[in-house]
Amino acid sequence: MRKVRFVVGLIGGLVLASALATAGAQTPGNGPGNGAGYGPGPFRAEPPVSGGVGIMVMDRDRDRDQLMLDLRLRDCEPQYLAVTVGGAWRIYRPESPAFVNQAFPTQFRAGDAFLVGCTDARPDVRLDETDSGGTVTLAAGDRVRVVLESNASTGYTWTVTDSPNTAILVPLGEPFYVAPTTDVVGAPGYQVFDFLAVSPGTTSVTLSYARPTTSEPPASVWSSTVTVQ
Repeated sequence: MRKVRFVVGLIGGLVLASALATAGAQTPGNGPGNGAGYGPGPFRAEPPVSGGVGIMVMDRDRDRDQLMLDLRLRDCEPQYLAVTVGGAWRIYRPESPAFVNQAFPTQFRAGDAFLVGCTDARPDVRLDETDSGGTVTLAAGDRVRVVLESNASTGYTWTVTDSPNTAILVPLGEPFYVAPTTDVVGAPGYQVFDFLAVSPGTTSVTLSYARPTTSEPPASVWSSTVTVQ
């Protein structure tokens, strides 16, 4: 058993060392792919396609929870993260109890390498600011993701102010916010809303960008008409 652990640890170390050695040849930020277009990520190259496993290298410091959201923004629903600490593997599984993950680091530094395994779940359609006022056609079972720029430092946030007919389109999980990865003061992040098409029909969804603690009108309104065939 000790020999097996040694071999596995050695292979893992060589893989991570190889990733670090070649990191300079990789292009930071987003490359081609369905999840691209959201500005530079905190890691080099793109996450693996859904259902895949890949080696990533951090471009900047980031805490573990924000890293998970960065991966999700780029269409990788992380099934696990894995790193080596002192020559031993540490694995983080987001669905596991806290005590299972307690040995996994909570902070990543620039240059750190990690393995990520992505589930095979990914959006079928992505919408952003440019799609406001438009119409999208889905098939039952399709996932639609709405990604809108948001600046949490201003106190503004996107909220659903006109919910879709849940017999046709239902929210999928909780919305999440991805903080900016740049050091520029006031840079925006992204708010992400996922929906699932469940049955044929036509409905609409409206989101408003406002300060929830005031009565002032929203700074922006986003809407889309959704037809499920």
